[in-house]
Amino acid sequence: MQKDNSGDNRIDKAVITDGVMTGMSTLEQILAQERLEIYEVVRLSGGKPLFAVEHYERMAKSISSDGKEPVLSLEEFIQQIDRVAKANRMDEGNLRIEQYRVPSDTVEHVNIYPIPYEYPTQKMYDEGVSVAFMQAERDNPQVKIFNGHFRQQADDLIAETGAAEVLLVNRQGEITEGSRSNVFFIKEDTVIAAPQHTVLPGITRMKVLQIFDEDGIRYVEEPVLADNIDMYDAAFLTGTSKEVLPIANIEKKHFDVDHPILRHLMERYHNMARENTK
Repeated sequence: MQKDNSGDNRIDKAVITDGVMTGMSTLEQILAQERLEIYEVVRLSGGKPLFAVEHYERMAKSISSDGKEPVLSLEEFIQQIDRVAKANRMDEGNLRIEQYRVPSDTVEHVNIYPIPYEYPTQKMYDEGVSVAFMQAERDNPQVKIFNGHFRQQADDLIAETGAAEVLLVNRQGEITEGSRSNVFFIKEDTVIAAPQHTVLPGITRMKVLQIFDEDGIRYVEEPVLADNIDMYDAAFLTGTSKEVLPIANIEKKHFDVDHPILRHLMERYHNMARENTK
């Protein structure tokens, strides 16, 4: 992975808390509190947020499903992202936008700040990545709510196995999604993925589905059993940082990283993303 750990360096980082530009020391005090939060991670490309409207709409939907209203309008969401990006002279990188409240209060707050990111290297796009299984499932996969225990469990398994990602396997033995990504499989001329209600519908996933529709690629949603992955020819991950990333192997099962549908999707998504930030 191409890593940028600048978000770990808290000194002199500009952040926005409740519309006010401040520093990381103020944010650190907020992050130390127990909070109930819904969040998005937006990628910057050329200093501009990638698919900002789609990220806002998903965040607003998640907030509404929790019985709350978004603090920011779409215009404020984009403006404040731009302010943080410019204040930190960020041409690329990831920003975290979170709406939260503390358990003892009903007031909703918003933070926007840079976070460390890892982007795949060109070698990973060329040769694919290794992936492992993790027995787990999200309580509410449709809403992007931070779960520290779940994230730590996934990070520990990634460190232990050396995998680039772990795929969640539920109690029925079905592969649903990655800990930070969505996952798709290819069998001959058909792309297959878990039913949408079982996964967090990622923005990159949404755009890949759009490509399926525009380019006439056959797509089916059905349970994908971990015990039956030998039946698939290729597989790939999608995500804000990963974009469209080939899977070389899931544990001992190897896949075709040069499958023509996969390579087509990688090129189409790359062009779509670049066009969005022009």
